[in-house]
Amino acid sequence: SMDGAPFRGKYVIVGTHFPGPQSFTTPIRASLPGAELRAIYLDNLLTNDFVRVAPSWHTLLLLTVLAIAAGAVGLRDANPWRAMAIVLILCIVVLAEACGQYLRSVWAPVASPILGTLIAGTAAIGLRHSWENQRRRFLDRAFGSYVPPSVVDRLLANPGLLRLGGEVREISVLFSDLEGFTAIVE
Repeated sequence: SMDGAPFRGKYVIVGTHFPGPQSFTTPIRASLPGAELRAIYLDNLLTNDFVRVAPSWHTLLLLTVLAIAAGAVGLRDANPWRAMAIVLILCIVVLAEACGQYLRSVWAPVASPILGTLIAGTAAIGLRHSWENQRRRFLDRAFGSYVPPSVVDRLLANPGLLRLGGEVREISVLFSDLEGFTAIVE
């Protein structure tokens, strides 16, 4: 019989230390023996070192700021591939921020900010593409019958050329008449 003196004032966890039926799956390890898991619980209790959940305002703020940024990029950038690359970089920022939070024992949700960023960015890119197509069709209908397609393409590439009042240029004009043409036409 033992007198218990070696264990007095200490915490004792009894269990196996090899994977088996008493093992648990955790986000960090696929198989964690039950005794080791209970030792981790005890250490967290004693040191008050728990993983805390980020406040909901943090997730909402992150979602709002990134969705606005993704929407602004999608609406402002004329190149849809570059805009989508920037939106994906914003998603990577969310993951990096969540990793930084995890290192400080804070669990920050990533699904809603990433999903919101992707939805806002994709919707803005689609909206801009739709506006561009609508503008292209308008200019093509308005000028397609009067000027060559190359001029319409130039107007689409540089909308600043399309302004009221025209422009002042020095030009030469040749007026000519074919002899007897008027009599033939009448």
